[in-house]
Amino acid sequence: MEYCPVCKSELTSDSDVCAICNSEIKNHESSKWIMIGSIEDKISSDYAEETLKSYNIPVVIISNPGFFGTAGLSLNPFYGNSVGLFNVSVPESTASEAVEILTMILGDSWSKKE
Repeated sequence: MEYCPVCKSELTSDSDVCAICNSEIKNHESSKWIMIGSIEDKISSDYAEETLKSYNIPVVIISNPGFFGTAGLSLNPFYGNSVGLFNVSVPESTASEAVEILTMILGDSWSKKE
């Protein structure tokens, strides 16, 4: 069975796009993607995605389990203190640049993965 290199969901067809995270499968074959951190709210995650794309950095942002797949919620979780609702993944080769950009534009609204 094959799995999406970004969200790790099972691929069911020979599609060029993952049905869960909408990432292009054929473009990820030669690059390793890593999760660089998390973002607290939907508005900030949308802003981060558009900003990284404007710098030509491929990005996939997926909400944590329990928050409706890639759609996510703008609500706080009902349990405990959450680090962030949305996980940010980029190709490993662009990770340091993406971290700098997100730190600059989001400040405390995002948490870098340690």
